[in-house]
Amino acid sequence: MTVQEVNLMRRSIQHFDKNRQLDMELVKRIIEESTYAPSGFNLQPWRVIIVKSEKNRNDLFELSYKQEKIKEAPITLIIVANKEGYTKENPAWNEMIKNHGEERINSLIEGASKAYGKDEVSKTKFAHLNTSLFSMTLMLLFKSYGIDSHAVGGMKQSEVKKMFNIADNEDINMLLPIGYRDNDKPLTKRLIRKTYEDIVTVF
Repeated sequence: MTVQEVNLMRRSIQHFDKNRQLDMELVKRIIEESTYAPSGFNLQPWRVIIVKSEKNRNDLFELSYKQEKIKEAPITLIIVANKEGYTKENPAWNEMIKNHGEERINSLIEGASKAYGKDEVSKTKFAHLNTSLFSMTLMLLFKSYGIDSHAVGGMKQSEVKKMFNIADNEDINMLLPIGYRDNDKPLTKRLIRKTYEDIVTVF
C-alpha cells in the first residue's frame, strides 16, 4: 500500500475480532519502525506499555469507561510521554555528545531545559507534541501491515497510571487498542472532513 492508501484506509475501529491474535514479533517490528517518527533533538520522549493478559485488559477496560474495544483487542498499547525527556538524564543525548562533543551538546541541553522545562505547560507540550507524532506513526504503520487500531483518550488517567506504575513525570498520551477488526460488524459511516478552504489561511 502507498502512504496515501494507508492514510485513507486507516479507520478508528470500534469492534475487534476477539478470536484473532497478533504475531508479537510483528508488533515488535512495527514499534521499532515507529521510532523513526520525528522528535525534537531526536530525544524520543516516549515509551510503550503492552497490555496483553486478559486480567489486565479487563482491568484497563474498567478504568476506560468500559469501552468494549479495550477488552476485545488482543493488546492495548499505553503510549507514555515523558515530561522530563529533555533533561541530561535522557540517554539520547549521549550519542550526540559522541558525535558533536560535550561542550556543544551541553549547550543544547541547557537551551532545551530553558525552552521545555520552564513550567508545567511547556513540559506537557514538549512531551505530548513529540509523543503524538510517534503515536500517529504507530497507527499508520500498523495499518500498512493490515492491523487496525483506535486512539483512545477517555480513561481514569490517575488510576491507570497507578495500576501500571507510570511515574509522576510521565503522562499517558493515549491508549491504542491493536488488532484485526471484526468483519461481522459494519464500519461506522465516515464523517465529512474539513476542506482546504475550511482550515487554511494564507498570509
